[in-house]
Amino acid sequence: FEFEYSATAEDVKTGAPALKVGSANGLIQTPVPIFGFQPYATAGAGIFRERLGTSTETGLAPNVGGGVKIGLAGPLRLRLDYRVFKLGHGARFTPSHRIYAGLNLKF
Repeated sequence: FEFEYSATAEDVKTGAPALKVGSANGLIQTPVPIFGFQPYATAGAGIFRERLGTSTETGLAPNVGGGVKIGLAGPLRLRLDYRVFKLGHGARFTPSHRIYAGLNLKF
């Protein structure tokens, strides 16, 4: 299981709203790395808040995605992830796609 929070700032020039999402996800991954790569799939749900100017929308945000964890040195790993969020209840842009990279520790 994992819990996460993400926030993106509003871009007035392009009309892109600020988006905050908090979610809880289940994660399924291979039990051991395959050639140094450990693929995984994830699904979950949470709550989103979208704001553009004075307009605000809040609602449910189910998501699915997947990625890979790549061993770097010892317990240090690179994590590459892609998620699709189906924003409900009047969101301006849905689905919302997210790609991110980060470092994590295996324990």
